[in-house]
Amino acid sequence: MDSRPSALGTVLVCSFALAVAGCTTTGSSSTSEGGQASAAPTKKCNPVLIGLGAAAVCGIAKKDAAWAAGCAALAVAGCIAFNSYQVKKARTAEQVAEEYSATKGALPDSPTLVSYTSNLTPSGVIPRGQKLDASVELTVVPSKDGAPVLIEDEWTLYDAKGEKWWGPIRKPFNDADQQAGAFVGGFSFKVPEELPQGKYEFRNRVFLNGVEVQTNSNPIQVAALDAAWPAAVLVASN
Repeated sequence: MDSRPSALGTVLVCSFALAVAGCTTTGSSSTSEGGQASAAPTKKCNPVLIGLGAAAVCGIAKKDAAWAAGCAALAVAGCIAFNSYQVKKARTAEQVAEEYSATKGALPDSPTLVSYTSNLTPSGVIPRGQKLDASVELTVVPSKDGAPVLIEDEWTLYDAKGEKWWGPIRKPFNDADQQAGAFVGGFSFKVPEELPQGKYEFRNRVFLNGVEVQTNSNPIQVAALDAAWPAAVLVASN
């Protein structure tokens, strides 16, 4: 892994904070029980503003044009990924409640996450510049009293040393109605050309009403394309 200042994690957190602060309001990407788009507003990130803001922040952190460009590219990638995150309700709260009750006998006392999977396509070794598609499936069973539950999915990118490079992106799945159910979602992330080769890990967490209930991880290894042989990739050993 290429060396860089220990302040990188802080810089990228600041960069993505700029992304959230620079958002504009648009229609929500969540869907209602009937499968129609929700009218609830959601924030959308402006990659141009974020790129400019992040370049300034990264430039202040270290006066190195190449490093600052890479830092800004990661912030922009996070902004675009945030915008691309889409969610669809696959089954209603009533449907998952009926299925749960048939096997467990009764609904739980509080909303409960009963399944969660996250995947990256492709996985394994990823050339710089390639797009990754992240997919998520989760099911939350409602409580006995049908209390509202806010479901959120969060993704963050770390390197092999555990330092944060990107994110977090936290996506609300049901902010319009805060009802349980089964959901599918995902986003696209383009690995920046400036990202150093090496091993990374996407860590994702699920929150119910702001409380973390499950974590997952998807490791990747970022590699460079061989300019003399584009079909090959050069993999770093560290």
